[in-house]
Amino acid sequence: MFTVFREYMLRPKNANEAVDGSTVDDKTPENRRIICGRQAAKSQKLSVLSEKRKALFEPLEPVSNTMGNVFGRIIASPQTLSPQVIQKDREIDGLNEQLEEDARCLEHLQLQLLEERSKRADVERQNAMLQNQIAMLMDVLQANEAVEEEGTEGTRLIFLFLFLYALFFCIFLVS
Repeated sequence: MFTVFREYMLRPKNANEAVDGSTVDDKTPENRRIICGRQAAKSQKLSVLSEKRKALFEPLEPVSNTMGNVFGRIIASPQTLSPQVIQKDREIDGLNEQLEEDARCLEHLQLQLLEERSKRADVERQNAMLQNQIAMLMDVLQANEAVEEEGTEGTRLIFLFLFLYALFFCIFLVS
């Protein structure tokens, strides 16, 4: 730390003053060369920096194949490009019509799908109802068999008639 302090104290106060306290003369050729070299290095750094700053604000040079050149050609020769433009417009119109037709077809198919789903739900509901009726009739037949064992012939015919009626009703609904 003491050496740093000593170097600070021995440092020249003036640019022309040497370490030992004697002044340096700027007029000698050797000192002029040193001073000019320092100034030249500073100015060179500044000039490089200023050139970079100038380059930021300068417009860029055009590239050889830009869109501007293509647009210039279009404006320069509309006769050659108008058939191409008309053809592209026709293609676009045709694609738009096809897209509208596809949208209508898709809407129609969605409606058909909804109808089929509702029909399927109805059929499943009827099927569940028929399954319940069949289960009920099977219970009745089992009860009829129990009664038949007791010997009543009239009730047996009634249950058989009801069973056949329900069976035909189920077949009619399914078909």
